[in-house]
Amino acid sequence: MSIEKRTTKAALIVSVAGIVVVLLSYLLRVILARTLTLADYGLFYAVFAVVQLFLFFEGFGTPTALVKFISQFKSQEEYGKIKTIIFSTFFIQLISLSFISLILYLIAPFLAEHYFKTSAAELLIKLFVLYILLGFLFKLTRGIFNGFQKFKIFALMEPIRLIIVIFSLFILLALDYGVLAPILAFNIAWILTVLFFVIPLFKTVKFSKYKISKPYLMGRKLLKFGFPLMFVGVSSKVISYLDTIVLTYFIGLDQVGIYNAILPSSLIFLFLGNALANVLLPVSSELWVSKLKDKISSSLNNAYKFVLFFTLPLILAVMIYAEFFIGFVFGEGFVPGANVFRILLIGVAFFSIAVMNNSILVGVGKTKTVMKILISASIINLILNLILIPSFGIMGAAVSTSFSYILVLAFNYNFIKEKMGVSLNKSNIVKLVIGSLIFALILLILKSVVDWGIWYELIFGILVSGAVYVLFMFKMKVITISELRRLVRKE
Repeated sequence: MSIEKRTTKAALIVSVAGIVVVLLSYLLRVILARTLTLADYGLFYAVFAVVQLFLFFEGFGTPTALVKFISQFKSQEEYGKIKTIIFSTFFIQLISLSFISLILYLIAPFLAEHYFKTSAAELLIKLFVLYILLGFLFKLTRGIFNGFQKFKIFALMEPIRLIIVIFSLFILLALDYGVLAPILAFNIAWILTVLFFVIPLFKTVKFSKYKISKPYLMGRKLLKFGFPLMFVGVSSKVISYLDTIVLTYFIGLDQVGIYNAILPSSLIFLFLGNALANVLLPVSSELWVSKLKDKISSSLNNAYKFVLFFTLPLILAVMIYAEFFIGFVFGEGFVPGANVFRILLIGVAFFSIAVMNNSILVGVGKTKTVMKILISASIINLILNLILIPSFGIMGAAVSTSFSYILVLAFNYNFIKEKMGVSLNKSNIVKLVIGSLIFALILLILKSVVDWGIWYELIFGILVSGAVYVLFMFKMKVITISELRRLVRKE
């Protein structure tokens, strides 16, 4: 099977799983938003944001480095090195996360009193310590499957985890655990999901067949490659979570609650970009080692087209019906966040491409470049948050985050184009943007003239504007019949 065919098949598998993950993750948010008080909802995600920032030392960047090196050693058939790098990663992550957990446990009372300003936060933080220690086993296992390009198993792990979380959450809420229910459900799910995939893991790695050789040297190799990725992790989390950190300090838990319904609602539209990013990292690593740069260009162009084709019209439709979407899912109390939602969606549209560019750069070893890009964007995000949030609240947070996302794309696209010589099909991108704007224009017109009730209006508008959009894509040859036929062939 050709590399393009293999990449496309993997992308479809991971993308379908990504859709399931998005739906389950969103269902989880909806359940919490409708069962917890707004203050408790805000408290849980405020604590979650702080914990995520504490995880910037997580494995010193080795989780992503693991995927890259497994893929590389697999293509070189050096399976002893794969076993060595897995064990090296395990111990590096265990040591770093134990240290983080100890610090977080010790300062929990201080954070509860002086930052969150509620005693309920202390126990929540301490339960998140367990979340950190249990979660790394799940992430390590999933990273191994990704590195081996076992995309079906890799794609299946997260949906199964979320199903266990939701099932456990219902039980815990019924038992009146309140704001503690979600973190307890997360911890239960980490354990059960890893146990579920132990047998496939040992079949994939065959730990008993190969010997560990000089793990300290492999550890150094991991850290040298992964250390910049640690800062990549910091920057990504700063962009995603710093809004919540600053909002908690300046605004209060009710606004934090609204924002933490709106922000994840926008981030669900990253699911295709994230899905393909997971595929592109190991694939680009293999292609780069094999000196097949033209194949990287081809894979990236197909990924761009796939993501933009589905994401752009979907984002525009949700922007048009933002008030209805937010009100229907979370309730009328969250509708004031509709314009915040629109602003965040603009940034997400750009970032859906940026995450794929970052995976390509990591896959070919340009980790320091990704680090510099994301740190620069994060510093700008921090400055804008401190300036805008005190005056404009969640609207200021949305502007800061969207601007940061756009900057990331501008920086990493420029590097891929100028330094790596990866050529992109700009014509297809322009056609996709024009087609999406036509889709939005038709939907707006139908929204203003059709008065059949919101659901009939929405379904009719999507069907008509969607049909025009697809026909336009075929007419402009962005998508062709022959391309679809190649996709479904076995070879």
